[in-house]
Amino acid sequence: MNSAVAVIVIAGSAGVASVVWAIVYGVVRVRQIQSRLADPALAERLGRMESALDAIAIEVERIGESQRFSARLGGSASGEERASIAREASPH
Repeated sequence: MNSAVAVIVIAGSAGVASVVWAIVYGVVRVRQIQSRLADPALAERLGRMESALDAIAIEVERIGESQRFSARLGGSASGEERASIAREASPH
């Protein structure tokens, strides 16, 4: 009976130690992540990336508009119809 109690005590102690270690590890990781996010250089870099992505999005939209415009002009319309479509559909 004493050996069974010893096994239970050892297993319980190992379980408690594992839970404590996991909590400490989690707290340390959260603090590391928070310190990285608070880095002003990282915030500046993320701001530049956001601006670049906005510029890319605008250019992609312009390319799409240009392709739609070209597709409308390139249809089976005659020369006069193409000129009227160009005047109506011109984005500028």
